[in-house]
Amino acid sequence: MITIFNRRKLAIVFSMKEVVRLRSILAVAHIEYLVRTVREEPEAESPVRKAETAWSGYLRNDIHVGPAFSYVFYVRKKDFGDAAALNRRRRLPLCRAH
Repeated sequence: MITIFNRRKLAIVFSMKEVVRLRSILAVAHIEYLVRTVREEPEAESPVRKAETAWSGYLRNDIHVGPAFSYVFYVRKKDFGDAAALNRRRRLPLCRAH
């Protein structure tokens, strides 16, 4: 079990593609992990400002009305070295063209 006392932050990712990639790497290596999802709250705005932002986004075809999330991965302190090495190694190309 991973607790606040025996964990270390491995990575912070912002896309679901990266979440899936990192989860699969850790699962294949049998490394226990914990993911915390953090919702990025926009600064408090007036209703008029929110309406202006939504309308301008609609006019630009840039509609992003959903909240932004960040995903924080934690592993046990004893597994951190292995997990970090796997995370770095998997970012390199798997094969090189000659």
